[in-house]
Amino acid sequence: MASQTPHRPRLPLLLGGILLSTLIACQGDRANQSPVPSPSPPVTTPAPPTEGNPEPNQGAADAVISTIEAAPVWVQLGSAPQEQAATPGTALNYGDTIRTEQGGLAQVDLANGLAFRIGGEASLVLQPDNRLHLDAGEMLTWVEPGQEVPTEIVTPAGIAGLRGTTLFVLVPPNNQDAVVFFAWEGTIRLQMTVGGEEILLQSGEELQVRPGERDVAALRSRIRRLGHREIRQRRQQSRLLTQFRQRLPTQDALDATVEAAP
Repeated sequence: MASQTPHRPRLPLLLGGILLSTLIACQGDRANQSPVPSPSPPVTTPAPPTEGNPEPNQGAADAVISTIEAAPVWVQLGSAPQEQAATPGTALNYGDTIRTEQGGLAQVDLANGLAFRIGGEASLVLQPDNRLHLDAGEMLTWVEPGQEVPTEIVTPAGIAGLRGTTLFVLVPPNNQDAVVFFAWEGTIRLQMTVGGEEILLQSGEELQVRPGERDVAALRSRIRRLGHREIRQRRQQSRLLTQFRQRLPTQDALDATVEAAP
């Protein structure tokens, strides 16, 4: 009698093969997929400094040297032990000094609309509250048209106050000589001492004051209004007006003073 081989069910083997094939296919798909990159932060490239100007200082400056028409011009910044040569774009803050030698000419613009030019053997210190301390040399100071910036020019002979006007001041090298105050346009208020009685100068008027003079009545009697020929000549010979390529913002008002002179 022939022996019989027991019959084994084939269904479990078939199901196992299908399951195994499915798992292998899924793993292959995952291996072929590229990983999704994480977004990278944007790269910021700092802008280079303007050509010809130094890299700006950190923080807002109180003033900047906008123009140097002639060298040498020097600055002493903060507590620096030595001066350094100034360049257009040099930032200045209160307590800093700007100085010119020989034929040096420079213009400084303050952030509040006040500006000035200095020349010759000039030395000026920026002080808080719009105070400009002129120790020597010649200076032309003005406020941008349409603005009023209370300003004081401190000199060895007195203090000149202005708002929206144009003022010329000359402090001679000899501290015994008279300081010249000339109102190119507008009203200038002079005080010989802090809080003292005021002396008014109108457009086209000049007053020379020696250091130590305190007689207000005598000083008022010396106020002189320039005639047409003299003021026109001064206009033509002023280095602070003629040797700068940039036109003075208050030039129209200044020229009107020249034309109105007697």
